[in-house]
Amino acid sequence: MSIFDSYDLALATAGYREKYAMTHGNGEYKTVGDRELWVFTYSDDNPYQDANGATFDITNGAWIN
Repeated sequence: MSIFDSYDLALATAGYREKYAMTHGNGEYKTVGDRELWVFTYSDDNPYQDANGATFDITNGAWIN
């Protein structure tokens, strides 16, 4: 799956919290071991810090809670 397709899948399967993190946070593509991830975090000046973001596991095609 391409990095662009994985972002689209993440957005399509996101709940409210995840969509907020994707649209208002800072997205970063990471590889951890054999896992590919989209990690969304907020800057310190954002008042909404809900556990400081959300993580999408591209390898499994699912959000990590």
